[in-house]
Amino acid sequence: MKKLLSILLALAMVMALLVGCGPSNSTTPNSGDDSSSDANSGAPTVVSQEAVDEALAAAESAGLPDASGDAAQTLIFSGASFTTMTEAEELFKFMIEDLSGGSIKIDWHPYNELGDDLNVISNVQFGEIDIGLTSPAPVTTMLPNMSIFDTLYMINDQETAYEVMDGEIGQQIDKDVEALGMKVIMWCENGFRNLTCNVEVTGLDSLKGLKIRTMENSLQMDAWKALGANPTPMNFGEVYTALQQGTVEGQENPLGLIDTNGFMEVQDYLVLSEHNYTPMPVMINLEKYNSLTDNQRAIMDYVSDYVEQWERERNIEVNQQILDQFEADNVNIVELDDATKDSFRQAIDDAGVYDEIREALANPELMDVLEGLNA
Repeated sequence: MKKLLSILLALAMVMALLVGCGPSNSTTPNSGDDSSSDANSGAPTVVSQEAVDEALAAAESAGLPDASGDAAQTLIFSGASFTTMTEAEELFKFMIEDLSGGSIKIDWHPYNELGDDLNVISNVQFGEIDIGLTSPAPVTTMLPNMSIFDTLYMINDQETAYEVMDGEIGQQIDKDVEALGMKVIMWCENGFRNLTCNVEVTGLDSLKGLKIRTMENSLQMDAWKALGANPTPMNFGEVYTALQQGTVEGQENPLGLIDTNGFMEVQDYLVLSEHNYTPMPVMINLEKYNSLTDNQRAIMDYVSDYVEQWERERNIEVNQQILDQFEADNVNIVELDDATKDSFRQAIDDAGVYDEIREALANPELMDVLEGLNA
């Protein structure tokens, strides 16, 4: 199925080149909230119509069953707030509704309308929300094996990232999620995190004492301390003002969030550190998934596989577009060479942070698997 989807997706992307391409803290969802009305209108609002048309055309040769006469279901979907994931969520909605013949409706709430990651996933677990997504760090208390993604400089390229998500490590996390009454239907991505700051980082000496906003995650904070920085956790919504006022001197996030939040307006350097990879697993309440008919589940599985691959490719494409625009805007971009990244990795290892991560895992042997991927 994966190989077939890859071929269909590649054909769809060729068609795109021919036809052109288009561009809270609430914990209880309200499926009748007027704020989601645009997201649930008849035409796509963020993903291109071409992408929707290509996806539906590709599905015609997939041999999917007819679910149009099956019992109607409405699924509440809590979405994220960065470009490629929001596009992927809307593509998922259009594909599910069309291919199910309308027997599944997606009540889509993008842009974190229904709360932060931990609140959303907790609500998915208890059935208040049907589908939600999260980055790893907020849910490590629920899913300790997610701490594998706190390993700065242990997932060093896209190929390794996909081997982690699609291989033994991701499969173990899938089992962990099912034990909590949910099911991972997609491993999408936010991508590699990069550093922005007001000094030109060229090595460990450049990081000494640098006050960097980080997530409130002890393992990642320990890694930054090992690099000599002064990690300073704060709410994401406060970061722009903190950078502007000099409360912190830098921050680290994937390129999409750096761009959409305008951080380079108040930072002098973009350092392509690629120090940490952030996946975005999408989860559905297991009881809700099992309540779908066989035909509906077959459609759900197909769409999930298609959108997962589409979002990964789209994220790479958009990241390159962001970098190209930064270069056109004369942003100071610093690329770290392999020797510098190796020195960062060694400093983290010497400080015992990787051992801390191993101890935090429910299955410590997963660190051996990750180390094997880097051998």
